[in-house]
Amino acid sequence: MDEEFDFLKKGFEKLNIDYWLDHGSLLGIVREGKFMKSDGDLDVSTWWAEVKNNIDELINYFNNNGYQARIYSYNNTPFKIKLLNKGSYPIDINIYKKTENFAWQPAIRLSPLETVDNNLLFSKIRILPYFTLSLIWRVLFVGYGTGDGIVKRANLDSESGIINELVSSDKNIHISIDSIPYNYFSSIGTWLIPRRFFSSTSFYDQIYPVPSSYVDYLEFRYGNWRTPVSNWSTWHDDGGLINTPPSNVF
Repeated sequence: MDEEFDFLKKGFEKLNIDYWLDHGSLLGIVREGKFMKSDGDLDVSTWWAEVKNNIDELINYFNNNGYQARIYSYNNTPFKIKLLNKGSYPIDINIYKKTENFAWQPAIRLSPLETVDNNLLFSKIRILPYFTLSLIWRVLFVGYGTGDGIVKRANLDSESGIINELVSSDKNIHISIDSIPYNYFSSIGTWLIPRRFFSSTSFYDQIYPVPSSYVDYLEFRYGNWRTPVSNWSTWHDDGGLINTPPSNVF
């Protein structure tokens, strides 16, 4: 993923956009000293205020370098750009908004079973019709092993996780997660991060931009982040994610 990071770095520096490593990419660099290929993609984050005036120019940079951009929006505002290119790892650009005390971003949940309490039979029965419809939608339009999406986006190598083929030839695909049909076959949570964690950035190992208080941030997100967890569930275990859409939070 180092090549993907170098490519992304050039684009952000060209447009003078502040950004930082986030999610599993941040965890990998700090804990393992490298990006974790098992994480599946490269994750960086930035502020909406940083990209709102030049998002088209940023996407053009990606397109001109062979990347397909999938632009996710909520309430008519982009909050995530997923970049796909044959022979590369997927790249996620997470775009946060600010309140006085929090940084926030919508979160997409494609599988409703991710939030079911495994100890409650009632929960499983209640969600069965929803899951059946979601399963049909994924088989017909999304495809397994391809990550989130409204249409099947790519075929990934089962061992390396590198993209073998882009299914769609479109340069850009726009997805409004709170509009039909996407909102019917998925549900929405909220990444809710105390803003102090993103108040400033520094360079880890003199190369990688990270939140200045990355240790506290990783503890907030993962708890004992120094010890790998084999059965980690983002929707159950991540301290920065709540199972409530932004419209119910703000």
